Amino acid sequence: MNKKILKLGLGLTFILSLVSCGNPTTTKDETSSVSSSEKVIDYNPVVKNNIYTGNYYDSLNTTDGNSLKLELNKIINNGFMHISYGEATEALKTIDCYDNHYVECLYSGMRMDPQNSGSSHGQWNKEHIWAKTYGFNATSYNAYSDVQMLRVTESGINGSRGDKYFNNVDGTSEFGNSWNDSEFEPRDEVKGDVARIMFYMTVMYDSDSLDLELTDDVSLINASKAQLGGTAYLGKLSVLLDWAKNDPVDEREIVRNNAAFNIQKNRNPFIDHPEYAYYIFKNECDKLNIRASDFANTYKAKNDDAIQYVDSRILSIGEVTLEKEQLINDVRADYNKLDEVSKSFVANYETLEKCQYRLNVLKDLANRDTTVGTTIDFTNVSSTSGSIASNGIKNDYVSPLFNSGKGIYAQTGKAITIKASNLYNTIKSVTIYISGNNNQTSIISISDGTNNVKETVNSLSKNEKKVELSLTGFDLAKDLMITITNENGKSVIVSKISYNI
Repeated sequence: MNKKILKLGLGLTFILSLVSCGNPTTTKDETSSVSSSEKVIDYNPVVKNNIYTGNYYDSLNTTDGNSLKLELNKIINNGFMHISYGEATEALKTIDCYDNHYVECLYSGMRMDPQNSGSSHGQWNKEHIWAKTYGFNATSYNAYSDVQMLRVTESGINGSRGDKYFNNVDGTSEFGNSWNDSEFEPRDEVKGDVARIMFYMTVMYDSDSLDLELTDDVSLINASKAQLGGTAYLGKLSVLLDWAKNDPVDEREIVRNNAAFNIQKNRNPFIDHPEYAYYIFKNECDKLNIRASDFANTYKAKNDDAIQYVDSRILSIGEVTLEKEQLINDVRADYNKLDEVSKSFVANYETLEKCQYRLNVLKDLANRDTTVGTTIDFTNVSSTSGSIASNGIKNDYVSPLFNSGKGIYAQTGKAITIKASNLYNTIKSVTIYISGNNNQTSIISISDGTNNVKETVNSLSKNEKKVELSLTGFDLAKDLMITITNENGKSVIVSKISYNI
């Protein structure tokens, strides 16, 4: 294995500033410098054999596809404990919670507070990997709340996936995912995860009341959309088999499979024994020249020494100052050398992110005029979603409608959502410029994920109102989510937002 030698720099001085990051523990001599040392770190992932060695599958004695599928169906349904959809939300806070402090969006990799669930951008919600519109769009079906299939996803990217089937796509891209009107391709890091979940669903739900099947036939997929019960199809099977081969099981999947078993009392056999995919889908695998050995019963495990080293390097940053830019860059480089599995087990990753962010704050404040307010003008937008930045403040917006020259519109039952970034510690309040007609009522809400402020604006007319909301008590190191809804009438127009010093 290749090995890299990393050295701790001499004489690293911890300069105190108003911007703090982490609470590193120190020995007597470490408060002024970090001693010189040399550490050899192996950044290659460890490959282990024999993923699952328990007796869960001991009753199996066949590799015939149909017989194997039938026997696996009995095994994973035996003892299965159905939970409600609401209970699944709480379950995912445990099943998808890593390092005891965050949940991670499957599609984007974004890490979020387990309690920050909801339907707004920046919040997480439950994604049906097998889109529920294909066979079980009703909570009466066990599949609807199956935590082996439900995954934490950020609400925006969840909406982009919608009920699209899986395929390799050349289309709109975000976070490494791509999609078009009917197909969705997840980022490379989780393609195998998605495939093994889809395989699980075809085995778990294989009865007259609900029979889920994978196919490459798009006509079958389209015909089963919005179907309730019976046989429903998704795909594409050939693509999912290829993804499962090229993205093998990793330790995170194994940890999650065990956590799901603790709650739901069944396992995903394609995580424990990836080679089962070959035997069940043998005809398709043979056409693709995929062999059982291609689904090797091995997985990549985290590299404990490298993880511990990176964690200690993150804590060595201490108080963030402009002088520590090179140190922060070096620590980031150490983190980037880890394989993707090991990265997911770095306990102090969020501390590194905060250090990077606070360094950016200091750099920005050193080069920016913070004595004036900033206005984001929506009157010249040319689409229902986009990004506008001014004086360092960035606004990502999504709206039902827009009118160039007037602004962005909120309709009854639909909302404008705006994510405000890079506010730092200089903004004291926000002013929304809003108008409407027919004496409408609008609700303006602002949240940093913990603090919330809400304002009801009555009797809107074509004469624009200025509504100012205080941000006292808000954590402006976080993004702010601004939501504007209309309670009656036709529409509410937002022309601009001012961020006041």
